[in-house]
Amino acid sequence: MQRRSHLPDITPFLLKEATDRPQASLLARRQAQTGPLVTNLLHQTVQLEDDRTRDFLQLLDGARTIDQIITEMTERFGPTIRINQTDTAGQPAEPLLLSTRESVERSLAMVSKLGLLVA
Repeated sequence: MQRRSHLPDITPFLLKEATDRPQASLLARRQAQTGPLVTNLLHQTVQLEDDRTRDFLQLLDGARTIDQIITEMTERFGPTIRINQTDTAGQPAEPLLLSTRESVERSLAMVSKLGLLVA
């Protein structure tokens, strides 16, 4: 006999890749306004990397296209974004310089993998 859960399945609301108007969960966007810890759609706590990522999450409200998000991020941070990195031992490594478009695409992939995008 199969046991059935009475909890709703939330996976239909979880996106694995961004749409043309990406939207992060309202809860995560609100939490990102006050700190680096947010709750994803799987009810797990996720730590956002930096203030730029927190700002980025605020733009994912479903009203903006990816091109509009890129434009806003370029206005805020310039045409190139520096990503600080560490090596396997946790020591500072050569920073990665990305165009704002590359940075937005990378960030969209990251928030998608973290379970923060809603359908």
